[in-house]
This record gives sequence, C-alpha cells and structure tokens, in this order.
Amino acid sequence: MAMSVPMQRAYDVAKKYDETLTAIDARFNFCVRIIHEEGTYYWFECAFLVMWKDPQTVHDPSNADEHQGEWLIVCTEHQGFHVFAPGDLYGWGQYTKSPTSPPIIP
Repeated sequence: MAMSVPMQRAYDVAKKYDETLTAIDARFNFCVRIIHEEGTYYWFECAFLVMWKDPQTVHDPSNADEHQGEWLIVCTEHQGFHVFAPGDLYGWGQYTKSPTSPPIIP
C-alpha cells in the first residue's frame, strides 16, 4: 500500500514499537474507540493508544490542523497496530474493560 512519506515514518515507528510488546503487557487491558471524520467507528478490545510526534515535522502556521506531525497509534493484542492521522478523526478514546461479565438471561 502506498503511503505518504510522513505516514511511512509513523508506520515504521509503530512497527518497531509493536515488536517490543508482549501479550502479557498490562496496557492490553483497555479498549479503544476511534471515530473517523466520515462517521466510521472502530472498536478495538485488548488495545491501547500511543501518540507519536514526528520530530521531522516543521510547524506550518497557515495550516489549521492542531495535530501537525502527530500520529495516533492503536496497539492491539490480536490485530497488530493501526496508524491514524488525528486530523482525520472526529474523536478517539481509551476505556477500561469491565471486570464483570454480563448477566446471563435464563
């Protein structure tokens, strides 16, 4: 898949970071929700968020994007990692999983 140069750098950083994670990492006890600007919802269980700021990004004051050079990385236990540009998202959040099971209906 072709990527922009900045996204390729973020992808390479995320890949290296992902290779250092183990399945017993306590950060996998969270869930992550991503809402894309066009309305798609992504829900990742056993996942956590990492924000990476590209040190090669030069701030452009004429650009209204408040997240210039920042990349949101979702690290998951079972689905690898996912890289998003925060400016393309409507919102995101990291949530604690409930320690209780849902009730069983007889």
